Order: sequence, then C-alpha cells, then structure tokens
Amino acid sequence: MHFKQQVLEKLPQGWTLRQIFAQDGMCDMAYLFTNLLPGNELFAKQYARAFELRNEYWAEEMVEIADDGNNDWMTRTSGDTEVDVPNPEVTKRSQIRIETRKWLMGKSQPKKYGEKIDIKGSQGLNSAWRRVTRIVEQIERCN
Repeated sequence: MHFKQQVLEKLPQGWTLRQIFAQDGMCDMAYLFTNLLPGNELFAKQYARAFELRNEYWAEEMVEIADDGNNDWMTRTSGDTEVDVPNPEVTKRSQIRIETRKWLMGKSQPKKYGEKIDIKGSQGLNSAWRRVTRIVEQIERCN
C-alpha cells in the first residue's frame, strides 16, 4: 500500500504519524511535511480531513479510557487481611492518556476542542477596556 494511503487510512483509526511512519517500507516523515503536503493540494485536504477524523476517534477513545475501571483497584495483604485499595499508577496513566489527547485535539482544532475563555464580566476584558477608556479620556483632557 502506498504511504499516502497508509496515512489517510491510519490517521482516522487513531494512529500517530510516528506510528505510521515507523512501519516497514514507509518514507521519512519529513518528506510528508517538506514535499508532499506543500506540493499536493488534494492530498493536503485529505490529510486535514483524516486529522479531523482522528480527533473524533480520540474523543470516543477518551470516553472508553475514562469508563474502563480495570485494574483501578489492587489487593494489599497485611497479615491475614486482604484490602482493596486504589491503584494510583493505573488511574494516573488513564488521566495522562486523556489529557494528552485533549491537549493535542485542542491544538489541532481549537475552535472545536480548545479551551473556551470567558472574556465577559467585571473580571474580564470588558473591565480592562473600561479602565483603558478612562485613562485615554484623562489623557485627552490634559492635552
């Protein structure tokens, strides 16, 4: 299979570019960015869509990661007593997996997945704008 097909098929399945280009027979990943994407408008559009679809895949995957409770608990033995305790290593790993996907999705599609910033209200941009306006008015009165 041609490497362009590999990229377009595997990205929407959640693969990273490093995973795709690590396969046998693939060209160097730099070729994608230096030659192929700038020189092939149709492929660039298909690549962008595949990237968007990968984000959709990751969004679904994050729900699965969050819902997967396997190994969240482990059994500790103290004498004759067994106690189930949280397994922080597993839960932290799940959190890292989710946060990494969220960050990458937010950077690649900020309008859809980015953090929303509230610029309204007394503590936001409106308040700062009112202060700037008052200062400008004072300066104009002095001149």
